[in-house]
Amino acid sequence: MSNKITISIDKITGDLVEGHSVVAGNNRPFSGSINFVDGSYIFEVKELGDDKYDGEFNFEIGKNDSVVSGKWKAYKKVETHERKYDLTKKIFNYNPNNKLTNVYVDWEKKKSKMVQEEYDGHVENYLQEEYFATTEKVFNLNPSSALLTKKEVENLSKADIYVLRNSIYAKHGYSFKNRQLRAFFDKHEWYIPVHTNIKEDLTEIEKNNIKLLLVYEKNAEEYYDEFGRG
Repeated sequence: MSNKITISIDKITGDLVEGHSVVAGNNRPFSGSINFVDGSYIFEVKELGDDKYDGEFNFEIGKNDSVVSGKWKAYKKVETHERKYDLTKKIFNYNPNNKLTNVYVDWEKKKSKMVQEEYDGHVENYLQEEYFATTEKVFNLNPSSALLTKKEVENLSKADIYVLRNSIYAKHGYSFKNRQLRAFFDKHEWYIPVHTNIKEDLTEIEKNNIKLLLVYEKNAEEYYDEFGRG
């Protein structure tokens, strides 16, 4: 699974540049040089090196273009030592009305049950795998735009509560360390991971809803459903 990466150019002074990258819950500052060559801005920047996943970026942006093309190479031997990428310029704007459009499925959390079905007059038994997943109720609630009630939350499954709570963070551009959450929110066009700390950005509605959701999340009933990986 590939992770969304965000490259932010924070400051340019002459031919010196400062910025940061955000990927998989890591916010890493970088610095280096910028030069204008043959109609393109060429960046050569390095991360600090005090994190095992740090490395160096080489990328370019054409004049009046909105695509960043380049590669990243790790300093140390890690699982993914080098990446190539083409990134399109996007402006992050917080929008509390962004909606969930996909079902969340945790493919690593599953259970099996024996199912009995009849085929051509005889009965067959087989094991069916079901996965921890949200229900359709998550599409009817928005914890960023309205205060949730106890009645609404107490009828939600554990996965519903978990995803609704994290949807608040996603709308603020939070970059998740959790692999399943990253995969889920990456499917939403509005999701742009730009921050690793968004506590100061939460609205009063969101703060109150997070508190309420946390109260019920621990003891909520788990819901499992059958999904094919396709």
